[in-house]
Amino acid sequence: MIEKSIFVGIIQVMGKKRYQQIKDEIKAELRSGRFAAGDFFHTEKELMKIYSASYATVSHAMKDLAGIGIFERTRGYGTTIKCIPPLTAGNLTGEVLYISGIKTALQPRKASPISWFVYDKIQKGIINTWPGPVQIRELEEIGEIAEKNKDIKAVFLSPLMNFIEKLYEMQPMTYTVVDLRRDLSIDFNAVAVETTMGVYNLMSYLIKELKHERIALLGGDRKDFHADRYAGYRLALDANIIPFREEYCIRGLASKEDAYNAMKRLLRLPKPPTAVFADTDIKALGAMEAAMDLKFKIPEDVSIAGFDDAPGTENFTPPLTTLRIPYTEIGEEATRMLIDRIASKGADLPIKIVTGKIIKRQSCARIREER
Repeated sequence: MIEKSIFVGIIQVMGKKRYQQIKDEIKAELRSGRFAAGDFFHTEKELMKIYSASYATVSHAMKDLAGIGIFERTRGYGTTIKCIPPLTAGNLTGEVLYISGIKTALQPRKASPISWFVYDKIQKGIINTWPGPVQIRELEEIGEIAEKNKDIKAVFLSPLMNFIEKLYEMQPMTYTVVDLRRDLSIDFNAVAVETTMGVYNLMSYLIKELKHERIALLGGDRKDFHADRYAGYRLALDANIIPFREEYCIRGLASKEDAYNAMKRLLRLPKPPTAVFADTDIKALGAMEAAMDLKFKIPEDVSIAGFDDAPGTENFTPPLTTLRIPYTEIGEEATRMLIDRIASKGADLPIKIVTGKIIKRQSCARIREER
């Protein structure tokens, strides 16, 4: 795999010789629409200035491109374009891919409805899969670029619905969408996360394998991010004929501190829950701290499970059982879908659904009989 490094929010290819990079960039320029077969191309002196490269480096790149039939070089006459190199899935090393989202190198972990590590993992998957350079831009910036140059490639991370609608007006821009918001209703050119059945399976593990029935929920109340997790919780209770108890369901929580206070309320009930599902790992951490402050042992007195498998959850005390969402793989899938769209000349592809996996650790255990 090509090694890449991030700086100032831009990912550049490392490990390639300079003349190879220039070849890739020249091919991309030829495909930009500014040139046609038969046109004169830049002189080598102009290319030296454009790429801040030596004569030997530029000459090497142009000689290679002439050798494969892209240019015709005539001494005393100049360089003319014989053909525009076609864009295929295997010919993208000079093509810039735009990713919408947080520029982590410039705006580390800024406040967002989506946790910083989710962006980081998805972007890592995209960067590792795309063969060319990558730029991380704000959503509006990519829209402005697309208005000037419609032939761009982009992966959009959970954009707003009104922006999705604008994408259809930007053809021939080629793009895919990572759908982390459940209100987009996208059927094509997207990779989406299915969470309802993932939470259902996690709840079934608590109920069927660990024999818990008094299971509480600590969750948010945003329709686009939390509704499916709540639905999975309710579905599992109903499927196992366990009555829903209002006092065990605390929603509207947005932080670790919220979850900490809510967990204290749960554990002070006359009949506290024996297990708690928190719809983010951060909330699960708040619940664990509250339990320990009230002298409840985890998992002997109360089992706690989370959602995401955020970095560091394996180091919680005890390590957290959670539903892992494969965010890096989601980025890889979105990029492979984009490459397939490019190879098929922009054909629409059906949405791909990615599911989570239960990670069983020491924060959950079989219920003790005396509880």
